[in-house]
Amino acid sequence: MDIILLLVVFTWLTIFALLVILIIILPSKSDPDYSKQKRDNLYIALFLYVLLSLILAMLILSEFFKIAASS
Repeated sequence: MDIILLLVVFTWLTIFALLVILIIILPSKSDPDYSKQKRDNLYIALFLYVLLSLILAMLILSEFFKIAASS
């Protein structure tokens, strides 16, 4: 049951991260330094997303091993 809950949380956070990338992080096109700022912000967003994915993957694996150890 805990693994299903963690998968739901992971899915929700994935959707949230995509919304943050699309709405908040990408700069406006009126900025003269648009392409460099867009690239830098995309790298930051991808780094944060990978970090969040690794943390959630560790949580899912720890739950899996906890269930495997108890049986």
